[in-house]
Amino acid sequence: MSARSGYAIDPLSGMTIPNQVLAALHDRLIAIEQASDTQQVYLATEKAESFVEALEAVNALSQADIFRIHQVIDTVAQARTMVLLL
Repeated sequence: MSARSGYAIDPLSGMTIPNQVLAALHDRLIAIEQASDTQQVYLATEKAESFVEALEAVNALSQADIFRIHQVIDTVAQARTMVLLL
């Protein structure tokens, strides 16, 4: 994420994540942010969560990073849902 995505600071910064994984996570967060209705938010969130579960299954990241990524996904999904419902 970047300042142009509405974040002054990348919410995934400070984690040791390979660039390809980071790019994929950003793509999934952007899909949530650009969802046009709550069903798309749900589907994009499920896709992001599944990706993180796969990373966890292969021990690609630390448990702390996995937890933090789940928090970021939840926060982005909640924010997008609120925007769509207001």
